[in-house]
Amino acid sequence: MTGNLRIISNPSLPSIAGLSNLTAIGGTLRISSNPILDLLPLNKLLEVNGSIEIISNEIMSSLASFSNLAKVLGSVDIDDCPALENISGISNINYIGGYLFIGNTPSLTNFSSSRLTRVDGAVEIAYTSLTSINSFIYLTEIRGYSLAIYNNPNLQYVEFPSLSTVEKLEIYSNDELFDLQFPNIDATNVQYDVYGNRLKCSSLTETLIPFIDCCGDNMTVNNIEFCDNSINCTEDCKDCANNYFSSTCAPCNCVNGNCLDGQLGNGSCICNVGSNGTDCSQCLPGYYSSACLKCSCVNGKCNEGKTGNGSCECFANYNGTNCSVYIPPTTQPSIANPTTQPSSVNPTTQPSSANPTTQHSSTNPTTQPSNTNPTTQPSIANPTTQPSSANPTTQLSSANPTNSQNTITPTQISTFATDTTHKSTSVKLVATIVSLILTLF
Repeated sequence: MTGNLRIISNPSLPSIAGLSNLTAIGGTLRISSNPILDLLPLNKLLEVNGSIEIISNEIMSSLASFSNLAKVLGSVDIDDCPALENISGISNINYIGGYLFIGNTPSLTNFSSSRLTRVDGAVEIAYTSLTSINSFIYLTEIRGYSLAIYNNPNLQYVEFPSLSTVEKLEIYSNDELFDLQFPNIDATNVQYDVYGNRLKCSSLTETLIPFIDCCGDNMTVNNIEFCDNSINCTEDCKDCANNYFSSTCAPCNCVNGNCLDGQLGNGSCICNVGSNGTDCSQCLPGYYSSACLKCSCVNGKCNEGKTGNGSCECFANYNGTNCSVYIPPTTQPSIANPTTQPSSVNPTTQPSSANPTTQHSSTNPTTQPSNTNPTTQPSIANPTTQPSSANPTTQLSSANPTNSQNTITPTQISTFATDTTHKSTSVKLVATIVSLILTLF
């Protein structure tokens, strides 16, 4: 057949048995709005030089009648077929000269292995119930603008193991999608628009590494593995491992604290008690060492800080490892010690008969006895006149308020009285001797 074949809006047409020997169509094949049509007679069709459009066929559940179709020079558009469950019938197509669209097929759950190797237009898969898209194992080139996969609520896994040429990847709004595999894409020449998917694939736009690392068990690009479970991803590669954050699963830098990690984390640090700083590497006052341990000094100064060792320099009167032992201060002798008593009497100074300058009268300290003046004699008969102590300037009376040290205690009075008695006897003896000497002369 050299022209187009359009079978449109035949609500009562059950069969096209007259086309059972058709092997090629020179133009476009369009089958639309035929609710009960059986397409089995088209099972000998090998080539369509135009496009295939299978649109709005309400009860169509399979495309098995196209199982021998190998080449479509135009596009393949499978749209708005709510009962379609399986499209394995087009799995033998190896080349599509236009675009491939599979969409608005909510019952579609199965997409068997495809022999497709090249699509010159875009590839778009949307609004299906597929749980995985991994059938395009031979597809190496998508020469159109993009590969777009969106609004597939049950989709979890996408793999294009041989795809190496595509201009842009658009993968978004697939609520359960967490695993992507594009191991042979030339990442330096591809744009990425990835968002609204599950976990790490939820908010990635126009960036290479976040997309590559976003999900996937052993996700690789150009043979570089970006999701290594032992380094920065969880065991199932659905999220960043502990202490890794952001869509790139970058390492956290918290020294003494907890990182806000995970794909949604920003890597900021919540410091442990005693730590401070953006990366929690500094110690607060009262903490020491690189781990910022709490000082134990009770009554002393701690060797604190990041380089401190926590040792204690005790305050006065404290001792012990943590300065908790109190040591009473040593008792010092008082300056006003009553054992040291000032005395106005100098008992070591005795009046001497050999010293004529010694004063014998306390009533007239300026009158000195002289052995050259015999008329001036000390009076023996006047017992009230006592010889002065050796220091005439020192007064025994407490009436002198200017010298607080001259106050005489009862003990001193007793000592003074004894000394005075001795001195008086000595004076009388000296006087008697002097009188005898004068008599001789």
